[in-house]
Amino acid sequence: MANFACKRLAQLIPLEKYDGIVAVTRGGLVPAAILSSELDIRMVETIGVQSYRGTQQGKIELVKPAYLLESARIQPQRWLFVEDLVDTGSTVKFLKQSYPHADFACVYVKPQGADLVKYSVEQVEQEIWIDFPWEN
Repeated sequence: MANFACKRLAQLIPLEKYDGIVAVTRGGLVPAAILSSELDIRMVETIGVQSYRGTQQGKIELVKPAYLLESARIQPQRWLFVEDLVDTGSTVKFLKQSYPHADFACVYVKPQGADLVKYSVEQVEQEIWIDFPWEN
């Protein structure tokens, strides 16, 4: 089911609009891999951001920078950041401080973060907890 939702997300994203994908780890890894394949984008980077400890959201911290975005040799102009879920939107807000022109794609969004995401498949209620197959 999650694979199908990621493929639906890919259908919403215009072909040729993005040069590279940034998977927001860890939740964005699997959706980013599927989008990379579906959109035929081979430039894939990761950025590690941590805010959840179990089911509790805490302070956001950068645990791994996106080295390709900072590289002088590789400068795609159009990056698409990918996440599995946008909850409160705090991770997206944190990332937009450093990458204000980046677009965000997310499989699922909750009302508090929905306005921060350009592409999503489905909005779910704020209090719902989603267990993704790649989390366990």
